[in-house]
Amino acid sequence: MTSISKRSLARALWVPALIASLAVAAVPVAAQAADGDYVNRFEGPRKQALVDKKLHNVERVPNWAGRFKAASGRWYAVAGKDAYAFSRLGGYSDEFPENGYTTSVDIYLDTSKNQVPGTDRRFDWSSAINGPDGNHRRDFIFHVGTNPNDTGNFIVTVSNNAPGNPAAGKVKLWISESGWYTFKHTFRENRSGQLVVDMRVIDSNGKVLKKWSRSNPTDVIGETVGGNRYVWLVNNDFYKLRFDNLVKRNR
Repeated sequence: MTSISKRSLARALWVPALIASLAVAAVPVAAQAADGDYVNRFEGPRKQALVDKKLHNVERVPNWAGRFKAASGRWYAVAGKDAYAFSRLGGYSDEFPENGYTTSVDIYLDTSKNQVPGTDRRFDWSSAINGPDGNHRRDFIFHVGTNPNDTGNFIVTVSNNAPGNPAAGKVKLWISESGWYTFKHTFRENRSGQLVVDMRVIDSNGKVLKKWSRSNPTDVIGETVGGNRYVWLVNNDFYKLRFDNLVKRNR
């Protein structure tokens, strides 16, 4: 794309506001000390009693319900258009783990959704971190979308705390094959005590297709940076976006 469309400009205005609204709405949930691992492979019972243990606004689907198969196991999850699925990954944290932590999810990219010229669909997948006070600090976002000028491919870019137009990013990953892809955030401390987040896209064979590293000099571990806040499907233009293996692990 050579220019930003009205639609992209509108997103540039409402996505930060939506991030802020979720952060404000979630403040009453108490933060806690650094928590342990979280794993959701969607194989368990339909009813999940604990709010912090749930990926909200998705539907569990069995392998036998259609032509799609789970990345692992017999079940996966589907988010509908504009579903805004999110999870606290076991709970908010105000303390950064000693060696950092990772969050990851498998998402199915279906290139058949981009076979018609002019197709323009996208989703943003974010993993956010708190401050030591337990309040929202920053989002680190994968921007994934089709390109009206490039039929058949998905484009992936990343940012920290900004809306995304995948085709406008300077450093892109192009994906031309349908399949399950892992979107992974690694939250770590650098030698200066600042937060760095490595963002990787990994194929189903475990090959890292692209790695980006994002940071901000004001994000200092223990001073302005605490622990996990949430993962969130910030926006979604696809009627069925498939998820599996939602995981958070302390390193």
